[in-house]
This record gives sequence, structure tokens and C-alpha cells, in this order.
Amino acid sequence: MFESLKSPEGNLPTLYNLHRFGVVVERASLIKAAKELGVDPSNLKKEIVKLEDSLGFQLIRKQGDHMVTTRKGREFYKMLFLCSNSLKGLVNDSKELPEILTIGGDSTTIQWIIDPRISRIRELLNGVKLSLKDRNYREVIGGLWDGSLDFAISDGGRILECYGLQATPLDPIEYALYIPNNLQLGADLNPDRLSSIPFAGLDPDCTYTQRLDEAAELAGYKLSFESFYGRMGDLYHSLNIGNHAAVLPTIAHAVQPLEGVEIHTSPAFLKDLAYTPALVWLENSEHVRPWLEKTASTLHKGLTLPLEGQVK
Repeated sequence: MFESLKSPEGNLPTLYNLHRFGVVVERASLIKAAKELGVDPSNLKKEIVKLEDSLGFQLIRKQGDHMVTTRKGREFYKMLFLCSNSLKGLVNDSKELPEILTIGGDSTTIQWIIDPRISRIRELLNGVKLSLKDRNYREVIGGLWDGSLDFAISDGGRILECYGLQATPLDPIEYALYIPNNLQLGADLNPDRLSSIPFAGLDPDCTYTQRLDEAAELAGYKLSFESFYGRMGDLYHSLNIGNHAAVLPTIAHAVQPLEGVEIHTSPAFLKDLAYTPALVWLENSEHVRPWLEKTASTLHKGLTLPLEGQVK
């Protein structure tokens, strides 16, 4: 990127040289710039010549009794000015942000939306740490209002009913059946066949499983849940060795590829489980957290990044 700035000796111009050239342009005078910088005009001229040698083109030239900036010199100064402003903005943004952002959401949100993208989100936020809190809907609303949460991810449809909160939708969460080949044995997925397959879930308190059971029963299916895991890795292991089937978001395979597992999205009851989560924060709180609105935009970008292997 900086190869074109190297001198024949392979040296890059220093920030010191660039700053002094900037002062010369801004004061439109070598003598005024030297006075402001507290250096001898002849020494300042030598420094500019040295910078010109590094760049390979003339920055200033003599015109009568004055030194004026060349066309290339003006273009180079404009580039320096833009870079300087960008760096200042980056530094200011970093100073405004807290060291830790606290985000609340249910276990499904954390496991499937945040965790797989957390390293890239931190990169977008210049290394800010994320503290993830497992919270149900009521706890999310309370945490946003009392300030214990900076952001939350919750069901967008319900959040829109809450006055005083701002929300922007994320990608929809859709579900599929993940069935190891040894459990399916090539059979059609009719209600009788599905009822004979052992399923495992990710929610030890069975809150999500109850919702899943209700949706399945309404569609004429009965699922048999034998085990419940608190960690996603345990459920993946059970799927990979063919012990259990599972109902998981369609992005599960992109988070971690599953070998020897059939993925089915056809049973109608799966559509009843789909929902669109939203990134939520407290509106009109600029006086307390002026960084909130801009950070929400960056966070939304990070939360909608395609996962590896996922097509968008």
C-alpha cells in the first residue's frame, strides 16, 4: 500500500515530515510555516526537498518571491487531510465507546446469531468486549430500561409494541429437522416415522421444546425428546454419532458442518417456529450514551454478516 511513498533508499516519509509539509500548505508561506514550527526556513525547505525525493514529485515551487504548492502537492495535501480526518474520527469513536458492551438475548439468539460472529463483530467495534447475558423477553425489556443492557436481541414483532425502544430487524430465523442417516434409514418423513425417531434439544428448561411440541401436534406430528443439552457442542456430537435427531435453525450447518445428517425443511410445523429477531436499544438516550445510535448501526452490520458456508 505504501510502496509508492518509498524513497530510492527504501525509506518511508515520517509523520514528522508530513506534518511540516501540511503546515507549509496551510500557511501558504514557507517563512510563516517555519516561524510557527520554530525552525529555520532553509532547514524547513531541506525537509520538504527530502519529502519530495521520497515521493518522486515536486510539492512546492518558487513563484517570484514566494513558494507555492504545485498541483501534485495540492492533491497530496488533500489526501493527507482526508486520512488525518479519518484517523481522528476513528480515535474519537474509540474514545466514546465503553470498554464493554452488554447485550441481552435468549439462548437461541446468543448461540445462533451472536456467538458465530463474535470475533468479526469485535473487529468492527475496534476491539470492544461483548458481555452476553441470557435473558428472557421481560428481562430484556427491564434491562434496557434500567441501563444494565446496552442492546438486546429479541422477537421483533413483540418489541415494536414497546414504547420508547428502537429496533432494526435482523435476518429471519428459520428451522429445519436434522436427522442422522442411521436414524432415518431412507424412510419418508411421515408423522409415524418421525414419532419413532429420538430427538434431543438445547434447552434444559424445555421452554422452547414446549413451543415446538405444540406446533408439531397442531400439524399432526408427535416428536419424542429424550435428551436436553445445555451446550451446543454436546448436541452436535450427539447428531454426528447418530444418537439423536434435532430441530435447529437452518444456519446450524453453516455454523458447524454436520456429516452424515439429512436436513429437512418440509414439515409444515417448522414454518410456525420461524421468527424475525431485532436489534433493540433505548431511544432518546443520546445524553447518557451518545455512541448508542452509531454503535447500533455497526452492530447490525456485524450481526447480519453471512456465516462461512452460508449463501445470502
